[in-house]
Amino acid sequence: MLHMLIRPLLIYKHTMSAWVANNASHDLYLRRMPPSKLPYLSFVIEPDLLKRIDDFRFKHRFATRAAAIKWLLDWALAQKPQVPKED
Repeated sequence: MLHMLIRPLLIYKHTMSAWVANNASHDLYLRRMPPSKLPYLSFVIEPDLLKRIDDFRFKHRFATRAAAIKWLLDWALAQKPQVPKED
C-alpha cells in the first residue's frame, strides 16, 4: 500500500527536478542581469552557420556565443567590406 503512495511522489519529484535543472540556470541568469539600455538583436540563422560560429567560439575560447558573434561582427566591419552594386 505504501509503495502506491510513494511512487507517484517519486515520479513528480523526478519530473520537477528535471524541470528545475533545465530552467534554473536561465532563471538565475535573468535575475542577475540588470535591465540593459543597450539595443537587443535577435535573428535566425542556418544551422551550418551556427555550427561554424560555435566552432570558432570554442577554438578561440570565447566565454559565450554572443561574445564570439560580437567579435566576428566587429572584425568583419573593420575590414571595410564593399557590397557589390546591383544593376
